[in-house]
Amino acid sequence: MRRSITPRARSTTRSRRSLRRPTAGRPPRDHPHLPLMTGASKRQSATESPTSLCVLADPYLHSYQVRALETAIEEAGVNVALVIVNDESDPDYDPDREASAVNGGLGLDAVSLFWDVLERERAWTLLIAEKKLAEELGFRPPIPNRVPVESVECLADAELRRVDPLQDGAWYELPEETVSSIAAADVAIRFGFGLIRGDVLTAPAYGVLSFHPADIRRYRGLGPPKAFLDGQDVMGVTLQRLTDDIDGGEIVACRDVDVSDCRTLWECYDRLHDCQADLLATGIANLRDGAVESTVPEELGPYNSITRRREPAFAGRILLKHPMDCPGTVRSHVWLSICGDRPVPPGFSIRVFTYVQPPV
Repeated sequence: MRRSITPRARSTTRSRRSLRRPTAGRPPRDHPHLPLMTGASKRQSATESPTSLCVLADPYLHSYQVRALETAIEEAGVNVALVIVNDESDPDYDPDREASAVNGGLGLDAVSLFWDVLERERAWTLLIAEKKLAEELGFRPPIPNRVPVESVECLADAELRRVDPLQDGAWYELPEETVSSIAAADVAIRFGFGLIRGDVLTAPAYGVLSFHPADIRRYRGLGPPKAFLDGQDVMGVTLQRLTDDIDGGEIVACRDVDVSDCRTLWECYDRLHDCQADLLATGIANLRDGAVESTVPEELGPYNSITRRREPAFAGRILLKHPMDCPGTVRSHVWLSICGDRPVPPGFSIRVFTYVQPPV
C-alpha cells in the first residue's frame, strides 16, 4: 500500500520517561512500541521541501556515510547546519582507539581492541579478525573507514555540538534542549547514537531517517549475516523514517543489490555500503515527491537480534560458508602456499583459528 508522505507534525509536550544511567547487571527493560503514523495523524501539508539536514553522528563516521552526505548535498541540494555528536561517557569504549585499530595496522591499539571485542562479541570476533588479517596481509583491499566528524569537509560549515545522551538499557534519548535545536531542521539522518527514541523522532518536520543494510520487509535486526546464510542472491538496503519499533519505520527508499557474485559476507557488506552512498539523496527526493511506502507490522520481516552473531554455531556457519578458493580470505592463501593449484577437496576446510564445525 502506498500513500503520499507529508512532513511530520511538530511534537507537542508530553510526559518523558524517567531515564537513568545504566547500572552494572541491570538488563534493558522492554521498550514501548508506538503505532506507525497514519495520514490522519499528520497535520502539516506538504508545502515545503526538506532542504535543511541535521546529522546525528558518532565521533567517527564510516567512509560510506561521508559519501552519502556528500552526494545528498550535491545532488539533493540539502544544507547541513547542525551536527549532533554522541559524547557518551563510557569507560569501556574509546572511539579514538577503535578508529586507530580499524584504520591502522596490527599495532597495540588493534591487539588491545581485539580482547575488548572478544569479551563483547565472542565468536563473532573470529570473523572480524579474519577480515582484518586479510587486509593486513594484502589478500583484501584495506578500507580505512573511520573519519573524525570534525574532519569531514562537507560538514565544515555546520555547527558541531557534542551531547551526552540519556540512556536506559539499550535505548537513548536526547536532552530536551538538543531536541529543540534539531526541530529547526527539516529532516535528520542517524549515523550514530544506536537505538534512539523519544521526541527527537518527531521533532524535524520529516522525521529522523536511518539506514538498515537489508530490506526490513524480510530481514530486521541482524540483516546481511542472516541473508548470507540463507543464500540470498539479492539483498536490500532500506532508508527508513524511524519509529520506536526496531527496523519498523516507514520506508523512504529501498533498493535491491545483486550479491550473487559475492563470495564472502564482507564482499556483501562492501556492495551494500556502496549502495547507501547515493540512497540518501534518493530518499530526500522521495520525500519531496511524496513517494513513500508505508509499512505495517504484518509486512515486516521477523526480528533477528544482533546478539545471535555471538553464538559459536552462527559465526561458525558463516566462516565455513566462506569458500576456500576465494582470493579475499586468509585460508585460501594458506591452501595455495601449501598445496599450490590443487583443487580443494569437497568438504575440506582450513581455519586460521582452531574451531570445531558446529552442526548445521
